[in-house]
Amino acid sequence: MWTGSTASVGYYENSGEFIGHYIAWLKDWASERRASFGDHFIPHDGDRESLWLESGTKGVMNGLGFRPRVVARPRNKLEAISAARTAFAALPVRRAGLWGGAAAASRISQGVG
Repeated sequence: MWTGSTASVGYYENSGEFIGHYIAWLKDWASERRASFGDHFIPHDGDRESLWLESGTKGVMNGLGFRPRVVARPRNKLEAISAARTAFAALPVRRAGLWGGAAAASRISQGVG
């Protein structure tokens, strides 16, 4: 248990799927490990409405019992990438627990991608 702290407990790399795909993956992951989640950080446009998601990603996640936190849009993309790499490097990451394979773990640890 990591109450009051941040920990990386897994990693899943994918793109282009509907939010329901990712929610299902998170629920399955938590169920298999008898885990529960705190906050989930979502991109700056996560609360934007669209034709497909009237309440946005944030609204869908809230409705399904998750606690999404929208990350502010960075003013400078390169500074944001650097800050994210620094933050990820400080998280405890167990390579065997990463989904996306060794290449994904390597990219995280090397700050690539």
